[in-house]
Amino acid sequence: MLRYDYEVKHTETPPTWEGSTSPVTTTDGQFHRISLIDFLQNHGIRVHGNTAFEAIEWFNQKHPDLLDLKYGCWLAGGALLAMLDRRGMVERDLDLFFSSLAQSETCEAFIRNKHACTKHVTGNATTLKLTSGEIIQVIRRHFFDSPEHLLSTFDFSICQWATDGKTLVYSDLAYKDWQTKTLRNVLGTKEPDTIVRFNKYLLTGYAPDSQTSNTILQWILDDSEYFSDTGGYT
Repeated sequence: MLRYDYEVKHTETPPTWEGSTSPVTTTDGQFHRISLIDFLQNHGIRVHGNTAFEAIEWFNQKHPDLLDLKYGCWLAGGALLAMLDRRGMVERDLDLFFSSLAQSETCEAFIRNKHACTKHVTGNATTLKLTSGEIIQVIRRHFFDSPEHLLSTFDFSICQWATDGKTLVYSDLAYKDWQTKTLRNVLGTKEPDTIVRFNKYLLTGYAPDSQTSNTILQWILDDSEYFSDTGGYT
């Protein structure tokens, strides 16, 4: 298990959304927490027919004891961005992140005992393809102390959203760049799948800021073969 020095700090008087009675709790100066439903309602995002939201709801209803905001596991990644962008999900693909290896193994065993599925294992994750159509990624590349810590390791700001199915956790830049459709690399690090994911977000309508464009271009010029492997969790 990987350990990190990370402490969640809450403001004494959390702000609220205009027109909302649900407080937004600010953690560590750059991350925020709010009721998931309130956030969607405040931004005019309807849940009826929102296939990404329905996938998250399905998981929470089928596995009410697995998601936990304080201890994990946490749901993060593409499903949340698809939900916010009102994009339909061709596949109900959900990424789960954990606080420990033992927690991930317990979660995987619970899901496999409850659903008929096929299993594919890599060094980064176990992919469970359920016969009902859902795809659940049990991510084991790293482990985290909190959802804020998890999000602080994501390379693109627009991916910095996580939930336990009830509360939405997000960063300042995630919210800002989601509103402006900006694609920003916040870590300045490259992974085998960076260019693939960069192109994926371009196709969904996000445009890179100048620094991200220059960084990606320089990586390609410096080492074009680095990006020949699509990589990724699976």
